[in-house]
Amino acid sequence: MKIRHYIIIPFVILMLIFGLGSFSKGHLDNISIVTCLEIRKLSGDLYTVRAEIADTVGSAESGTSQSNILSANGPSIGEAFLQLSRLDSSSIYTGHVRLILYDLAAAREDGFEELSEFILDTKDIRFNVPVALYDADSGDILEAETLITGNKGLDLERGIRNAVSEKTNVSSEAFQVINSVGDEDYRLSLPVISIRETGDKTVAYIDDTAVFYGGEFQRRGGIDSHDSR
Repeated sequence: MKIRHYIIIPFVILMLIFGLGSFSKGHLDNISIVTCLEIRKLSGDLYTVRAEIADTVGSAESGTSQSNILSANGPSIGEAFLQLSRLDSSSIYTGHVRLILYDLAAAREDGFEELSEFILDTKDIRFNVPVALYDADSGDILEAETLITGNKGLDLERGIRNAVSEKTNVSSEAFQVINSVGDEDYRLSLPVISIRETGDKTVAYIDDTAVFYGGEFQRRGGIDSHDSR
């Protein structure tokens, strides 16, 4: 799938829309704003999509950021997301997603074509949204107790930015994941998030990096000079 040359124009248009547009109070009452998407492949060809939804009512009442989680399964990421959207009476809006979490095992087994097609098909996920892999076998990232702001996607995205500034990890965005599909010379490095039980708390760690070359998994471990952004 060669799409590199078709990204720039819609990307600019989307940035103009999001930069100039704003939601009215009435509009907010009729939409569910997704702040984080967590995608996992189960056995066979079944996917689970979990969406963190900003709780605008609860956040306004408490003065702190709060969110809820919706989850659904389907034979593709797109079908799972469609089922998820039917669980909410409001319109699901993905234009403000702050982070996409993709199952490391699915990335190693199948690459990123399925994920890339989903991002393109939604039409409102921004191409500069960070994408991170997560170790689903280690536990549920969105339930980690150290993510304390009430919005897990925002916490994790901030943690990735901090790791990049400290040069302990990398950051990759949706357009890089998309461009890697079908390009045999493309090197893609993504942060890996896992969780551990520390004392009586479940802690999320952005402490690993996965490297893919030409769509194939190469290694997992610390960053090197080629991984730095």
